[in-house]
Amino acid sequence: MTYTNLEKTHNCHWNENYWVDRYVLILLFQFGWLLTQAQDVDSAKAKSQRLPAEQFPPIRAFQVQYESLGKRNFSSKLYHRPFQQGKIESERRLSVETTIPLYIKPRYIITAALKYSNENLNFSNISVGNIDQTYFKQSAQKNFQYFSATESLTYFASLFHKPAIYNANLIIDGNKNNVKRVYGFISTILEIKNTTYTTIGIGLLGFIDPAALIPAAPILAMRLSFRRSAWLVDCMLPRHILVKRPLFRTARLSLGSELNGNIFYVDPSQKAPSATYQFNQFELRTGAVYEQKMSKHFILAIRGGYQKILFAQLAPINKPISEYVYQTQSDGIVYFNTGISYNIFKQKPKGTQKL
Repeated sequence: MTYTNLEKTHNCHWNENYWVDRYVLILLFQFGWLLTQAQDVDSAKAKSQRLPAEQFPPIRAFQVQYESLGKRNFSSKLYHRPFQQGKIESERRLSVETTIPLYIKPRYIITAALKYSNENLNFSNISVGNIDQTYFKQSAQKNFQYFSATESLTYFASLFHKPAIYNANLIIDGNKNNVKRVYGFISTILEIKNTTYTTIGIGLLGFIDPAALIPAAPILAMRLSFRRSAWLVDCMLPRHILVKRPLFRTARLSLGSELNGNIFYVDPSQKAPSATYQFNQFELRTGAVYEQKMSKHFILAIRGGYQKILFAQLAPINKPISEYVYQTQSDGIVYFNTGISYNIFKQKPKGTQKL
């Protein structure tokens, strides 16, 4: 296939509807049903749930986030040849998530999670190199909608006489058109040290996904506190490394860096080598998170800082990312995120915290 023919097959038209659609309604319905199920869990089972004994648990029953990213210049390549370049004037993301335990036993927890996200981008000063624009129409706005449903099983056991946590996840995701993929991942973390001020665990994360960048990755989990200090080091590599401290009794400040992933699907409007393409973007964010407990169950979170995109590539669905057909690069930007979450999970008794 010649390069000219490849150009003709990628006449993509992007949906520009930014209104929240039926997937948000599905999320709300599912949240209501799951909330009812969670409230039926008796207190004995709730006590067996191994969630952090703190005011700001990492797992939230329901949360809504809105994010805004700054202006930036970008350039791109299609089949390794210069393609578009220009400026992204604005990028906004709205996401709704719910995570609820369905079944709780002393040794395992089964949870269900749903997520919907809507991303809107506005462009200016777009120029196209070496492309016949008769076959490629570039709009000033692009909109992507994404949803996922995840079933997760977490099992608590021991290995080499040390506490161990095993986790398996099955994920179904897609866009507003239909379901696109089914994949998963498994992980295990072994606690190797647990003292008054230090908890360390090591583990392995494996991907059951033909599109994964790598088949497996090591995990290092570490929590360090200090005598006569309010600061805490929370490290979960390769995901994040943060330093945290409580503020004003009902607030918390976190500083550090996190890896963040963004995914959506592209359906070309004309016949193409692949009916669907998967866009993967990995971002490194360095900044601050301020969390404020508004009431017994509601938490407000404000995030901000600097973001650098490590890579952003488009590949045929269920193909390794290394087989990408499109890639883009852009300047680092400032990001701002605000969200509110509702938490119904009961905390476990003090003194039983594990990684």
